[in-house]
Amino acid sequence: MKKEFRILAWRAPYDIATCWIVIAACIFLVAKISWWLFPLTAIITANRLLALSLLCHEGLHGNLSPNKNWNDFMGRYLCGFPCCISFSKYRRLHILHHSGIGSEHWDPDRHLYNYFPMNARSFLKQQVWNLVTLKTAWNFIKYYTEIPELIQILRGKLKLRSLHKASDLKSFLIFIVALNSTLIFLGVWGLTQIFWFFPLMFITQPYVLLMGGLQHGPVRAKNDKLGPSRTVHGSKLYMWLLLPLDINFHAEHHYNPSVPHYWLKAYSAKLSSNNFHLWKESYRESLFNLFSQKTISLQPAVSVNSKDDVHLNNSEFLPQFESPSAAKTTTT
Repeated sequence: MKKEFRILAWRAPYDIATCWIVIAACIFLVAKISWWLFPLTAIITANRLLALSLLCHEGLHGNLSPNKNWNDFMGRYLCGFPCCISFSKYRRLHILHHSGIGSEHWDPDRHLYNYFPMNARSFLKQQVWNLVTLKTAWNFIKYYTEIPELIQILRGKLKLRSLHKASDLKSFLIFIVALNSTLIFLGVWGLTQIFWFFPLMFITQPYVLLMGGLQHGPVRAKNDKLGPSRTVHGSKLYMWLLLPLDINFHAEHHYNPSVPHYWLKAYSAKLSSNNFHLWKESYRESLFNLFSQKTISLQPAVSVNSKDDVHLNNSEFLPQFESPSAAKTTTT
């Protein structure tokens, strides 16, 4: 299996370079041709920023390079830090997500999907309110950075030595300060907020909440290995725009996180050929389930025959759906 789905040394640099080239092209189109192109380029930039964060996610699992140092360097400095993501903080939380997926107490990603299903209008209102009140930005800072820990240290409520030994807080702060100082020196800091911060915070982050629902809610499969994980399928254009870097094969990713994203489709086909059946839905069906007011009917019983003897059947699918009026409309 390791040989069949091995890490390709050239693929991560190619994926990262592609993201940066597309982002640079978007900035060029607006700055040199017309500002009327900004709405379109903002969406494309947000998509490529999402892709960079997903490449950072690949680095968390060591899937960017066979060389650990080079893997962490690309994940941290070429993908994570430019998206204001602490590689070490994200890695610690993501390990918990995989080990405690679906757990009310141990899954740090549960806030991304635990309030689905809900009314679509309520969801949109919630996102607008969170953006206006800066809650989206604060939630991002709390989850993806060690700024809250730094604040606690400065207030004397936390000792510096209490930070995790793998913390990259110092490197993160140096990177952010150096980057912003350079942008101010070049006189383009304000434009950077428009071309970079706006797509990242006003488009990518609200969509990440929807993506969390697509990946893990509202169908709850009580399974120690997979948890409430689903694979979403759709047209190539839809997947490139909405679930890039093959993140739509999310059940397969949770089944074996060591498989790089570019092999997940082939890995999914191999699992199916070996009678390994994972929860799969179309993108449209998944959206309907997230925002539907009706109870979702479950698929026929299936089983997953794995080395861990993991079995899924109808008795283990326990969807707990609230009425729209009772659905939660705030994240934690």
